Amino acid sequence: MNYYLEDSDIYLFTTEAVKTHEIDANPEIRLQVEEIHDPVHWRSAIVNGRASRLTVQEDIDRAMHSIEERHPTLSPAIDRTWIDAR
Repeated sequence: MNYYLEDSDIYLFTTEAVKTHEIDANPEIRLQVEEIHDPVHWRSAIVNGRASRLTVQEDIDRAMHSIEERHPTLSPAIDRTWIDAR
């Protein structure tokens, strides 16, 4: 799952699979982000919130552009759901 922060909003990007179905069923989520250098030098942040899908194409395009800017090597994952659907 990739993310970026804009003002007080956090945008998440992931492939359509178990996580997205769980979020649709219960949009109350907790996001934990970790930065680990070694067993002694690490930090993490946990945020609780409510997830909602972007539905307006202009908003989707803007969010994807911002995510791709921050994660230039981002490529869609090939997940088990996609493989089984083929």
